[in-house]
Amino acid sequence: MSRSRMISIVKLIVIFLLSITPFIELIVRDGYFAIGDYVLPIFPDREIIKCISLWDESFLIGRLTTPIPLANLPQYIIYYIMHVLLGFENASRLLFPIVFIIAGFSMYTLSKYFVKNYTSNLASVTLYIYNPWIIDRILSGHISILIAYALTPLMLALYFKGIDEGRLKPILQSSLLLALIISISYHLAPLMILIILIYPLKLKGLRNILRTYKLTLIIIMLAMLLNSYWIITFPMVSESINSNVSINDIEALSIESNIVNVLRLHGYFWSGWWNVFKSGLPSIFTDLWWTLSFLPFIMLILSFKRVKLPLLIVIIYSILAVGLNWPFQPVNKFLYENIPFYTIYRDPNKMVSMICLAYSIATAYTIDWISRTKLRGLTIAIIVLLLINSWPLLTGNLYGYLQPFDFPREYMDVDHWLQDKSGNFRVLWLPPVEIGAEFSWRPKMKGLWSIIDPIRYSVFSKPSVGFTHVEEWFGGVRDTIWFLHFLHNQIYYRGFSELIPILNILNVKYIIFRRDVTASSCTNILRGEEDIWRVESELNKTFKLTHRIGCLRIYENPYVNPRDFTATNNSLIIVGDLEALTIIPNMEATFMIEDLSMEELNTILNLSNTTFVFLNTNIIDAAVHLAGDIYNPLSFLLNGWSPASYEWWKEGLNEIANRGCIHNGVIYSEEEGSTVIVNLNVREDGVYQLWVKTWLSPNPPSLKIYLDNSWLTDLNPYSPTSAFKYTPIQTIYLTSGIHNLKILLKQGKAILGNLVLVKLEEINQTILKLEGILSNPRVKTINIHKHEPLTISHYGVIELKTQTFKSGTYIVNVKANGVVGNVKMDFNNTIYNAEISNTLIKSIVKAGRGVNILKIYIEGNVTISHITVVEQGEVKIKNIEEPIVTKKSPLEYNIENISGNIIVFKQSYNPLWLAYSKETCKPIQSLIFNAYPAQKEMVIKLRIREAYIAGIIISIATLIAIITILSKPYGIRILRKVHLKTLSKG
Repeated sequence: MSRSRMISIVKLIVIFLLSITPFIELIVRDGYFAIGDYVLPIFPDREIIKCISLWDESFLIGRLTTPIPLANLPQYIIYYIMHVLLGFENASRLLFPIVFIIAGFSMYTLSKYFVKNYTSNLASVTLYIYNPWIIDRILSGHISILIAYALTPLMLALYFKGIDEGRLKPILQSSLLLALIISISYHLAPLMILIILIYPLKLKGLRNILRTYKLTLIIIMLAMLLNSYWIITFPMVSESINSNVSINDIEALSIESNIVNVLRLHGYFWSGWWNVFKSGLPSIFTDLWWTLSFLPFIMLILSFKRVKLPLLIVIIYSILAVGLNWPFQPVNKFLYENIPFYTIYRDPNKMVSMICLAYSIATAYTIDWISRTKLRGLTIAIIVLLLINSWPLLTGNLYGYLQPFDFPREYMDVDHWLQDKSGNFRVLWLPPVEIGAEFSWRPKMKGLWSIIDPIRYSVFSKPSVGFTHVEEWFGGVRDTIWFLHFLHNQIYYRGFSELIPILNILNVKYIIFRRDVTASSCTNILRGEEDIWRVESELNKTFKLTHRIGCLRIYENPYVNPRDFTATNNSLIIVGDLEALTIIPNMEATFMIEDLSMEELNTILNLSNTTFVFLNTNIIDAAVHLAGDIYNPLSFLLNGWSPASYEWWKEGLNEIANRGCIHNGVIYSEEEGSTVIVNLNVREDGVYQLWVKTWLSPNPPSLKIYLDNSWLTDLNPYSPTSAFKYTPIQTIYLTSGIHNLKILLKQGKAILGNLVLVKLEEINQTILKLEGILSNPRVKTINIHKHEPLTISHYGVIELKTQTFKSGTYIVNVKANGVVGNVKMDFNNTIYNAEISNTLIKSIVKAGRGVNILKIYIEGNVTISHITVVEQGEVKIKNIEEPIVTKKSPLEYNIENISGNIIVFKQSYNPLWLAYSKETCKPIQSLIFNAYPAQKEMVIKLRIREAYIAGIIISIATLIAIITILSKPYGIRILRKVHLKTLSKG
């Protein structure tokens, strides 16, 4: 081997060693590695299936890793290949080193394209993979961003070469990398597009620039076409992608992104890390370290005379990276408030990735210049100083942060156990975890977010309930119910016997309790070991422990038959909050009035015997829902208000979350002068009523209402029971057209839900229709009166009003805990005796149609939780046989022998499941929660969007075309060789 060849190999080995040094301990040790957001999928093959299916029903009750899961497909294919070749634990440890090896050689390629000097190239690589911004990304576990960051220099090198030489081949190669970057990181990809557009401007002459832009257009178009498989589906889901990022969130995340920190590449949020790093250094080195952090900027300034592009990049992205800090706060605030989806950069420090790129290119030019002067001896010193600037990376485990740990294999064993269970059901994981859990087997890590859930991103063999972020929703039907947050809170507050109806609705057959969890979070409330022990104790009281696998305990819910479909003649319609489900037994077909139109309600009434449940509400609340035009809070123009999802721990917000009063989105403010603006679309002239769902604090609170810039009224609906319910704003005459409604918080704090605009005559007609419906013999009513627990010492009187819609016999039930002596009930001035049994006080009363006055006289020491007034009597129904279900594929079912009037698809609440009559082949309109009017025979199948199929075809066709063009020269060479061999033989 020649000496020059040996030197070339040594140069590459140096870059290789430099790239893996930060991860030496990960490479040589055993175990499983996870950090921050980096949790390698346990089952990457199932993740691929989930991505391809686009809307996999298994995940609608779990966590969607992105708003568009299909975009993750390439990275999950990468994970799967690594999983097969290396094994799960090795793959988890080696992914970071592999990415950094790619980053090192990628930057080496780009630097070498500009400067033919190895020392300069080495300095460029050093700065690119050794800088404070990189430490932030590693400790945050932002692997997707790091993969895109690693591929960026190579992609740009190929693009620059194609532009400079006017050649198509490097442009096509670059387009493949750009397409991969776009699919992996929606944060970094848009930032690169700007650099791609800027580069041709260096050419002289407008004609040359425009001719070059043809190649630029090719790379962008090809990259987008290659991503058609998911981009084309974006319009389908864009309405369900709600940006819950407020200006306050961005201000909090921008707090350390001041201009000085941006220019020295320092991270935005985790200052605790830097304090830990500094504590390991003598004070003199701490000062030196701070000074060295400006070295990359100095390299940029020194390179200005030789190259202009890096400085231009730094200027542009520094403005964006400071976020809402001086001096560019107005610019960035405008971008956040007016550019759609720009809030993906809620952490503005992600912009620094491009500054790192610019500094690295500039450093190559500066070192090359220095090496040509008498000061060339400084070049090695500068490289050493760049390494010292990020010295924690040189320790081999990032100063103790990169530590593998033993993976709890119990989770894999549970998956195998679940796979062996027949039928279709869901699994509830406890303790309930929104964001994650702290596990006893995870090493404590100094100052680092160690709330890691090993199954946060994983697909178990049965659909799971229990992994969800605060801002994500359960259901998928009109974005209705934040069901899991309500359920999880209820688990901490009450016994499981009261939650069985909810578990049955969710089709939960098994509950898996995790003893390895030491702390968890639920609706932003931290739960410790005492809370977790109580949950386990309640499980042992209510369910049978069927299996133990290590630290995991598996309980069975005997009330769930693991099946896909049920037929029923009974429906339950809830007017009020989800808490009603914990008080009464549920039926197979359950509906929330907020999710129904009058037409859908009539369909349900025609098909089944129906029970209406009113929880702290009345017929007016139902009429408001059914008759009015509903305006969702998340569609309001907010100033000082924000979605409540990140602040559930606050007083009032946590209360409504506990009760399940969180339909359709909620907004919150405690900032005086904050405003909400809604554009009301009035279709015709008339007298209208305005209603808004509100809760106000007792300060006293006040809302000022303006219509078309004129004061309309003040709203002060203080309720001592913290009720979150509809409040009338005003009855007013409105002309047709668009009217502007503004709500201003004058003082106190407030929560707002839906705003409803309803014509006065329509709401009166709807009330009359509902009264007629509720007087039907096939319809029963249950009134639930529940507020704060009422404690009675020795003697007390409870008085309330309850509405009945037909004359007859009613049962009054009082749920009381404590010692009860004597009880009498006064119902419309008639005294009734009461039966006392354990925690239930019961009396049978006679009632007429209308509003009734109920007084309850109690002797004893008790706490009253709720009172129900139930219409007595049962409607006789025929026996319901289970439907015969044939599963033709995971996406299609045939259903026969339906004896009920409603068929309920228990495995999914996904609106893309459609039903068809076998007789007429016409679609059957779904009610809600995937309930369908029954037919003699019907087919239910998942709708595959035409755009989805078209997108896949476009992506595959584009990929084949690019590969064909790139491989054509090699094909020609092979054919020539074959031809020459043939001629030589001849």
